[in-house]
Amino acid sequence: MLEHSDVVIIGGGPAGSSAGIALAALGHRVHVLERRTFPRFQIGESLPPKVGPLLELLGVQKDVDAAGFVRMAGTTTSRGAGPERHLYSPKGVELGHQVDRGAFDQILLERSRSAGCSLVQARVEGLVRSEGAVSGVVFRDEETGTRRTMHGKLVLDASGGARVIARRLGLTRRSSEKTVALYARWKNAKPPRDFPAEDTVFEMQEDGWIWSVLLGDGTRSVTVGFDVGELRHRSGEERYHSALARSELLRGVLEGAVMFAPPRAHDATWYDASAYAGPGFLLLGDAGFVADPLTSQGVYKAIHSGLVAASVVNTITAHPSDTEMATSFYDRTQERLAATYGELARSFYEQSGYEQSPFWRDRARAGTLRSDRLPPVPFSERARRRSEFMDQLTRLGGDRLGLRARPELIVEMRAVASEGLIRNRACFVDRRRPLALGTIDSPPGVQPERLHPLLTSPSIAQTFQTYAEQANVPGSSETARGLMETISRLIEEGLIELVVSV
Repeated sequence: MLEHSDVVIIGGGPAGSSAGIALAALGHRVHVLERRTFPRFQIGESLPPKVGPLLELLGVQKDVDAAGFVRMAGTTTSRGAGPERHLYSPKGVELGHQVDRGAFDQILLERSRSAGCSLVQARVEGLVRSEGAVSGVVFRDEETGTRRTMHGKLVLDASGGARVIARRLGLTRRSSEKTVALYARWKNAKPPRDFPAEDTVFEMQEDGWIWSVLLGDGTRSVTVGFDVGELRHRSGEERYHSALARSELLRGVLEGAVMFAPPRAHDATWYDASAYAGPGFLLLGDAGFVADPLTSQGVYKAIHSGLVAASVVNTITAHPSDTEMATSFYDRTQERLAATYGELARSFYEQSGYEQSPFWRDRARAGTLRSDRLPPVPFSERARRRSEFMDQLTRLGGDRLGLRARPELIVEMRAVASEGLIRNRACFVDRRRPLALGTIDSPPGVQPERLHPLLTSPSIAQTFQTYAEQANVPGSSETARGLMETISRLIEEGLIELVVSV
């Protein structure tokens, strides 16, 4: 049976559902092929507060709020020397969600259905190729048992770890030592004494890590990660209980608690792809790259990739002459995300407290393969630079603290996502770095071509005033926020130096 759609999406998880919701809203006919019946089992996840605006954009924020997920203000970590608490915001007012992925994913999938996507329970059996491009999917309809072929203008692979397109085209690559994660849920766990029960728990041990969250039904999700080679010497369940018996944070919490079922294994190895876009296809979420679970960024990057992919597809179908620009933009954005999360993961492994242990040492050297050409500024260094800037601004004020742009900072026309399309616009660029990492996005309303000449001035106050006059915009708080965010980003990247006026 030969059928046609505007877009075929393989997988109905957060990446596929998000892309479907956005594409349907833009008027595209979308078919989502999902193998499993929802709600499906997925390891629970911590969603940081920055996911909130994306949920609002997708129209599911109210449904997520009503689902009864636990809200948390931060994380508690242990490196073998007692708990350390880290809040998402200084006063703990920004809250994340501890989600049951089965329930959360179903919210997104149902939203895609109500938005107009056609959902088919299907097992993908092959790809359709035409003149070197992916042009469709061959699948088994699980409801009817029939074999069907669906052609689409584009095929989006959101199949997660199955990596349907990447595997078939030879694009997927392992970029770290193989890590296995064993997951189980516990009932009757005790409230912790040393940290809020709602916090996300990260515990480092010499030979692996423990991750744990409290779920809305009162159960506790506990995952243990370690090198897959350990399974040659003992069973996974033995290794799981060994880690918990040595746990500084959870040993008392789980005393007397009961597991619902034996631990389930999950591949926690980092993967990336040699290309995230190609003729007729885009790789979304984990089908493109898998970040280390310690970053807690899986759902965020999945939704983000789905929304960006929707803008790329919309551009290609509305303006075919912009196809190369749009696909290159998608490839760059995914490479940049992979590099950023690779650096974030490496910072966890480098600061584990067990840096000489083979488990931590080997993974601290890993990372996404394509970012190894020129790694991004380390996450910890960016945070230090921003904090130092804000401290000096508070202490000296905008009249005494000046700016000096480095020669590497230039302005060029680059592709960016805007209002459902990929467009070329002026952007700040670090000319020392590859295209994937060199573009520094500015908030809407900030004009880099006007701001750049003003980034060498005796005071930030003068920069703001002159910019408002030349750009013919009011010196409002919104303008100031946009300028401040842009300058902060450039300082984080080392492209602006601070100068103190005497």
